[in-house]
Amino acid sequence: MSTLNKWITAHRDTDVASKGDLSLAQETDRLRRETRILKEEREVLKKGHGVLCGSNAVRFKFIHCPAVH
Repeated sequence: MSTLNKWITAHRDTDVASKGDLSLAQETDRLRRETRILKEEREVLKKGHGVLCGSNAVRFKFIHCPAVH
């Protein structure tokens, strides 16, 4: 076993994060997920703007299309 591995093994238990650090990490993860979702929703709205601002024939065309089986 290398010296580095021995050092890591000996000090592994002392590197435990505090509860405050864990809660901050969880909050950061939650905020990153929320930000990703909001960005995806914004992109959908940007891309759909042209279709949603069109005439009723364009906006509701998918309703009148016959189903393909």
